[in-house]
Amino acid sequence: MRQATRARLWLSALLLCCIAFPLRAQYAMQTPPASNMPWNNYVAAIIPNNFTSIIGQTGTTLVSGSTGQNFPYEWRIPLQFTFSFLGTNYSAGFNMIASMSGYLGFNGAIPRNGAVYPYLYYQTSSTYAYYNKVIWVYSADLTTTPTQRGIYWRVDGTPGNRVQTIEWRVQGISQPAGNPGNFQLKLYESPSGKMEFIYGPNSIDRTGS
Repeated sequence: MRQATRARLWLSALLLCCIAFPLRAQYAMQTPPASNMPWNNYVAAIIPNNFTSIIGQTGTTLVSGSTGQNFPYEWRIPLQFTFSFLGTNYSAGFNMIASMSGYLGFNGAIPRNGAVYPYLYYQTSSTYAYYNKVIWVYSADLTTTPTQRGIYWRVDGTPGNRVQTIEWRVQGISQPAGNPGNFQLKLYESPSGKMEFIYGPNSIDRTGS
């Protein structure tokens, strides 16, 4: 009986080895998620965060109506050159939709230039610029109160190599005026189609947002 028991134990151990080794080998051969790129032909990369605010520079435009507002609001910003996003070429003059909450929409929504609650579980609608084809640079309930807060944009470079910068100057909606922050989205003219997220000295307090 002891010999039979030992034989069964050895057989069980052998079977475990036969099962475990292939599984281990299979796991080791899996591709790390970070290598499963590009995503929609985009390749993520960490870049130097050389933030320079565009506010106050000659040629910078303050989006009309974007000061003194809270997070549900969104406004049109005209694209200044052809830009490729998610396989679609958007021509100069296309109305991108910039939201107080930190995103830029490309889905052709008809903005109210007013309050639209930007949460992804809403139903599909021509009103909601964030439903798809959207770039989220930041995500929080933000406000552009008090002064100098708002959404700004400008274009730099020569035709074929232009960059359109959109900058948000905001603070947490439930926090005091002493906690502002800046962040930018840079869009590179096609055929590049590159985009960059740049963050300035950022003390936005989101604990109450």
